[in-house]
Amino acid sequence: MGREFKIVSSIFMVFLIYGLTSLFQSGSFVTPIFLNQLILLAVAIVFYVMNRKEKHSAIIALYIFIQFLACLVDGFTVAFVSEKINSDVLIIVSETLWFGALFILCYFGYFIYLSIYSYQQHQSTAILIIKLGLIMGSLTLFFIPDLAVIRDVVFFIFLLFFFFSYLRIQTKTDRVTGVMAHQFLLLFFLEGLEYLH
Repeated sequence: MGREFKIVSSIFMVFLIYGLTSLFQSGSFVTPIFLNQLILLAVAIVFYVMNRKEKHSAIIALYIFIQFLACLVDGFTVAFVSEKINSDVLIIVSETLWFGALFILCYFGYFIYLSIYSYQQHQSTAILIIKLGLIMGSLTLFFIPDLAVIRDVVFFIFLLFFFFSYLRIQTKTDRVTGVMAHQFLLLFFLEGLEYLH
């Protein structure tokens, strides 16, 4: 997993250096968070291209779709792209109730599916139960707006747990779980940096 880790750590370091530079220049830690979803989408595409010949690479390709949906629910990304294409269609679609429901279903469904796929590769029941418990807790908290910070903490724990559990039980034949573990590590880093603003 050297390539994926190098990409993730390089992006994180660029964001961290950018934030520290802004801290020393303006007195506040600011990173280009408006680019988070687009960077995550670009990395998902790169990871797929790098691993397209691996067994079960369709799971990585599916994450491209999931990340595309995440771009469409992110206000910064939608506004940025809408301005570039000179159209309000994305804004109108992203604000509909059915699109929000589709996003929640696909986004959390993917994490549940990947947890089950990882279990099938490694047969660790305890790890599966913890992953599913964390993702279901995050999903449940998603519907309680007053607990958004707790929801994010639970989701961040899921992302880190997924990464470190992969490191603990990795096999040479299961590259897909490793690629996604690194994708989730990047998601943790980029979304986590938002809390430093």
